[in-house]
Amino acid sequence: MKRAIKMSLWILCGLACVLTVIICFFGVFSYFTQNFKKEQDGYFARVEYSIEGYIIDKQIVGGPYCLIELEPTKFEIMKNEIRSSDDYVGVFASDTSKVFIIAPLPENFSSSLDRIEINTHNRQFVFNDTSVSTLRTASLYKHKLPNGNGYIPF
Repeated sequence: MKRAIKMSLWILCGLACVLTVIICFFGVFSYFTQNFKKEQDGYFARVEYSIEGYIIDKQIVGGPYCLIELEPTKFEIMKNEIRSSDDYVGVFASDTSKVFIIAPLPENFSSSLDRIEINTHNRQFVFNDTSVSTLRTASLYKHKLPNGNGYIPF
């Protein structure tokens, strides 16, 4: 009888520990999800732009993310209150002749990259006028972008 009670207590303690870990996991996940959304909303409150252009070069930097160099055919920046210490999408040359961005490619994207549109109004990258990906900052891969006096973050 005592042995059964001891075993029941061990099982209950084990279940309580597993339940505590699960609750903590969901709490941490929820915090990071809300924080990411808050950071993205903060970014979009400080910028407003529309860029279109032809892709000159692309390099995969990790996961679905690519460093894309483009030659803009349309370049409109209405608001840009970004500092180099902030998270941002990309940089442009001060003479606006080249733009470098970090962009996630859409799932199952297999065609060649020829053209891209970036717009903060709908928060999207549009590849080749057909495939769409969510516009977000390049925080993890920001160090892959060119930097220096000739480049301005946006």
